[in-house]
Amino acid sequence: MQAPVDRAWLNGRVFTGTRFAEAFLVEGGEVREVGSDDVIRRAKGAGADVVDLRGRLVIPGLTDLHMHLTDTVLEREGVDLRGARSREEFTARVKGGLARVGEGPLVGVGWDASLWPDGREPTREELDRMSADRPIILFQVSMHAAVLNSAALEASGIDEGSADPPGGAYGRTPEGRLNGILYDAAMARLETSAASVEWVRNHRAAYARLFVEAAAMGLTTLCPVLASPAEIRTVSELATEPLPVRIRFYLDLRALEAVSALPPPPSDGRWRVTGVKAITDGAFGTRTAWLDAPYTDRPDTAGFPIWTDGDLAEGLAAAAELGLTPALHAIGDRALARVLSMLDHVRVSGTPRIEHASLTPPSLWPALERQRPQLVVEPHFVETDRWLVTRLGPERARWTYAFRTLTDHGFALGGASDSPVEPLDPWTGIRAAVERVPRSDFGRLTASERLAPIEALQLYTRNSGPILGEPTLGCIAAGGPADFVVTSVSSLDAALAAGRFGIGETWLGGRRSFPTVAA
Repeated sequence: MQAPVDRAWLNGRVFTGTRFAEAFLVEGGEVREVGSDDVIRRAKGAGADVVDLRGRLVIPGLTDLHMHLTDTVLEREGVDLRGARSREEFTARVKGGLARVGEGPLVGVGWDASLWPDGREPTREELDRMSADRPIILFQVSMHAAVLNSAALEASGIDEGSADPPGGAYGRTPEGRLNGILYDAAMARLETSAASVEWVRNHRAAYARLFVEAAAMGLTTLCPVLASPAEIRTVSELATEPLPVRIRFYLDLRALEAVSALPPPPSDGRWRVTGVKAITDGAFGTRTAWLDAPYTDRPDTAGFPIWTDGDLAEGLAAAAELGLTPALHAIGDRALARVLSMLDHVRVSGTPRIEHASLTPPSLWPALERQRPQLVVEPHFVETDRWLVTRLGPERARWTYAFRTLTDHGFALGGASDSPVEPLDPWTGIRAAVERVPRSDFGRLTASERLAPIEALQLYTRNSGPILGEPTLGCIAAGGPADFVVTSVSSLDAALAAGRFGIGETWLGGRRSFPTVAA
């Protein structure tokens, strides 16, 4: 592979991740120096190209610290149900998918009954009326529940006598019959083609298209979590050609035994396995996030844990032996308290990550201060979880997605999409962190948790590298990789307004990854 061309980037408004400068110099795929135009002119070699930015804003390449790779590909290759605002629209999309996809199981992603006038979850009987013999598996937007038709239940070996597994549940009618809904660990029994090695390998081109799409949004690093060995092998095969993004995998903690058989990462650092991921509770949307007290609108449940303490402690110890840093999903306050307590006595590798850390009331601050974990948040949850006041009550909802409070307590929050739960587009998350949906009850209740535009951008830039153990990632800084975005605008406010449509060029390691590959 040809070495990237040395370039001096002059006459710009360059946000380094911490400050603004005029210019920077790229040599050998790394940033050599950042400073004024005069400084960079003096520092550049005789053979370096010179680029006049004409006052345009340049920012570090963006990182998505938490996304689901195969699920995001599946959303694009199957049926996209996100945003369906009625049962009729949901039904029409499923029927369209049955006609378009052809034979075999139909898999869809993203339905959200809270958007529907009656708020009632779909059932297997509804899906049976669409197809009695083709398996249909449709994931709820949180990916913590799925609805199946009878054919899919049968294919998965789930029948009326199936007992709820630890950390999961089978939905039932008032009469006790399966209604087709599977919650959390109950989904482990799903037999979908999307979970197979063959499906992943057959959709290599779809993974490649997704990486190009990410680069077009200004993303230069993706962190697939709950990654499967099949995903990792597929990316390693794609990486025989330059990838347009860096990949940092967090292997599913349940797949640790596969580590020794994984392909070795390349020397150029385009992909590697950084850590492991475990889901310790559910989601607010399915009322399976584990709370200290029951849900306000469903006092019969407070959610539940996914792993037993013993199994989770054993898994974390095994990951530490392999040098893999844990990323622990904890949405409810009880789940977060449990994880923080466990970290007091379980040895882990590196600084552990808490994924989501969604509900952080003052009672948890002492434990958070003691442990100082890395916190990875999904700002766009603020947009989609507008019903939180109803579900949790105002006292708990006040301390949900408390970005300002956590930042003021010294936590350098990392930003993520949780795609396909939320859009992969990082600009939607940046704007959500700044705006806090002012027209909703939840937005008004938590308006004090807004971040300034620079702070919101730092969620996806400067703060991301240290969370990954790569301090220079996410910055335009001497000695760091030349991963950056040249926008078509001249200010951060204009960039936020334009979003992905303000991206002019994305550069990775000194090579242009969007819109075209350049030397």
